[in-house]
Amino acid sequence: MTMYTIGLTGGIGTGKSEVLSILCDLGASTVEADLLAHEIYSPGKPAWQDIIDTFGSGILTAEQQINRKKLGEIVFTDRNKLSKLNQIVHPRIFDHLKELIEEQKMAGTRLLVIEAAVLIEAKWTEMVDSVWVVQASKGIIINRLKEKTTLTEEQITQRINAQISDAQRQEKANEILTNNGDKSDLRDQVRKLIIANNLNQE
Repeated sequence: MTMYTIGLTGGIGTGKSEVLSILCDLGASTVEADLLAHEIYSPGKPAWQDIIDTFGSGILTAEQQINRKKLGEIVFTDRNKLSKLNQIVHPRIFDHLKELIEEQKMAGTRLLVIEAAVLIEAKWTEMVDSVWVVQASKGIIINRLKEKTTLTEEQITQRINAQISDAQRQEKANEILTNNGDKSDLRDQVRKLIIANNLNQE
């Protein structure tokens, strides 16, 4: 049977990880692009050196790891710097994702979900069969992130503003999940989409 690939995306704090967890429970194989980013940020990897060359050694910890919080403070307040970082990181993640997709196909995977916050803006949609967008209201996102992170409201707003808009995501979306309720409501939405798209793994 041919593998079907969902590209799962959405802005910060919308609940992508929650949807990914639900899809995993329903039998899907999953890949998190952000974890791949962590790998290519590792000391000794080509992206690590390029990031240091671009942003300076001040973003390194004592162990020579890239301090993502420090790096975030730099790039989320300057679109040009964010663009430079993306030019370093996105092509490498794209290549890694293509390899993983081929591995999953060879393994006989039926349903694969790739969670990537930048799926649309990085133009990775070509590698998936369907784009699922998770969205939530700005007030709910801010409250969630205040509870879950140490980010201030100003920092949260900076990150939201650095992303593409909901309208831009909706233009590319095949399916939209609105996560303004509880986990039960979100699970119901995911189940309905799985059934509607004939993707049931159970």
